[in-house]
Amino acid sequence: MFNELETDISDMRVITAMSSDTKIALDLKPLAELASLEAKLRADFKIGLVMEAETCCRFLFAKHLRENDYGNFVDFMDSLVPFQKGSGAKRVTIATQIKSDYLSSISAPSKSPSLGPRKESAATPLVGPRSSEELPGQPAEGPGSQPPAGSIGPRDVHLGHWLSKEHPDELKAVTSKLKDAPADLFDPILKAMEAHFSGALMATFMESKHFNQYVQLSDYAKTKLTLDSFKVFRVLGRGAFGAVSAVQKTDTQRMYALKAMNKKMVKKGHCEWMTNNEQEVLRQMNSVFVLKLDFSFHDDESLYLLFQMLSGGDLKFHLNEAWEQKGSGFSMERACFYTAETLLGLDHMHSHNIVYRDLKPDNVLLASSGHVVISDLGLAIKLRKDKLNTSIAGTPGYWAPEIVAKTGTYKQADYWSLGVMLHEMVCGRRPVVKVDYKKKEWSPFNQDVKTEEMALDKDGMFKPLTEFSKEFTPDCKDLLLKLFEPNPMKRIGAGGVQEIKDHPFFAKYDWDAGEKLELKPPFKPDEKTVYAESLADVGAIDHNKLKKIKITAEDNAHYADFEFTDEHAIQVGLYGALIKIDEQSMNNNNTSNKGGGGGCCVIL
Repeated sequence: MFNELETDISDMRVITAMSSDTKIALDLKPLAELASLEAKLRADFKIGLVMEAETCCRFLFAKHLRENDYGNFVDFMDSLVPFQKGSGAKRVTIATQIKSDYLSSISAPSKSPSLGPRKESAATPLVGPRSSEELPGQPAEGPGSQPPAGSIGPRDVHLGHWLSKEHPDELKAVTSKLKDAPADLFDPILKAMEAHFSGALMATFMESKHFNQYVQLSDYAKTKLTLDSFKVFRVLGRGAFGAVSAVQKTDTQRMYALKAMNKKMVKKGHCEWMTNNEQEVLRQMNSVFVLKLDFSFHDDESLYLLFQMLSGGDLKFHLNEAWEQKGSGFSMERACFYTAETLLGLDHMHSHNIVYRDLKPDNVLLASSGHVVISDLGLAIKLRKDKLNTSIAGTPGYWAPEIVAKTGTYKQADYWSLGVMLHEMVCGRRPVVKVDYKKKEWSPFNQDVKTEEMALDKDGMFKPLTEFSKEFTPDCKDLLLKLFEPNPMKRIGAGGVQEIKDHPFFAKYDWDAGEKLELKPPFKPDEKTVYAESLADVGAIDHNKLKKIKITAEDNAHYADFEFTDEHAIQVGLYGALIKIDEQSMNNNNTSNKGGGGGCCVIL
């Protein structure tokens, strides 16, 4: 069995891995072996590829731009990331700063803005050897080493001056809309830049060492994942079919959460549909409040789902801590914040006509920023117009009365569960309703078998929640009573999620800012803490109970379409790795220049 010391050691390894600066090695194929891929990439290359943020192509083209005196353009594009994520007054402030830093004209440009890239010279070759040794390995001017906002080098083309000469109308359009700062404010400038890039700059990029690197990285991005692609640290939690562990991708050093589901346990429970369903639903998700699938694969033993590492633990863990410390739940402000963000996540699922069916504190995680992310979508189901789903699914005590009574599954069932979770966050426990089974009374808050019997009995009597402890404010009680309406068609939210958003309980919550993650969370997890149960409490799989179960080719046929790679996730991982390689190369060179250290350990 695990002891406390082993848990502490495992936690420290995770924390160290999350903040480590280990040398990154990407084992790329020589360009000579990639002739067919190179030809295809050349034929399909579009300048729009370099405008997409956090991609290898953007990183390499940015280096090409900086080498050709367009660093100011690169810095402008990078500055748009917080603007695009912002909203309201904050976006106006960011836009005003961007205008000041990059779009204000200068009196005497250091270089004619109409000039294209510098011609190739012996000192600054644009076309280097076509080998795998050309990837970042010398001091670079990549995103990891940008100059201060708005600053330009002695030869740099100044974006503002270039626009004033070549695209004055686009510049005026931005100025005229600055006070409102619409989401598309800078689109005319980006289009002008894209058109400019598509000329000589694109042509020289495609004949440069950076394009060669793009070819090699495009091939590398197709590398098939296996369990050996990751270093597995500690188990963070355990589910019905396996465990979730903290892992690190060995090439990019990026941290992930790996959900491993033992195929024998899945087969034992006849739940192949559930594992495939979870993967399919996760692939559709695209919200900051719902866990998004980065990769999935399987081997002879298990099925694997990989997600962004969320280091803040789940709400159940934090509720347990709150109960131990003060014998209650969260503050009303904290409970409101988590409820609002969870509602935004549910709304995203509902927009895909998907009902979650398993909302509870255990399944709501905290990111390192303190924002919530809904996880564990194994029981989520897509509603059908031609058939009403009447199956029981979820966790006893959290499910809605219509689920227990098998009268149908609707989106409103998630709102009932949201109410249960809010109740638990406020006072530290789920609602309790005392019933008399002799009178055939029942309540979905109870967890015994008798509850299901009474709910299915035609003479069964639903008993509502009527009592609240002192922690509940009038607005909170009113919202809960409306969420605990037994008739799903009369429940708040039946007419749309806006009904819930407009309730006085959320009067101080800014929904627009909340959706943009602009609100400060009431609690920010400590980066040096692993918020998970001890290894002893997590436990382990008893493989002795699975010895007689065999996985056959027929079993594996269920998982024919299980493998998945999110292209954006691959690009973000490699983009981050390239930045680290640049930073490590510069640090190594700085050390070497001082007479210490050795050569760079990057293998490329």
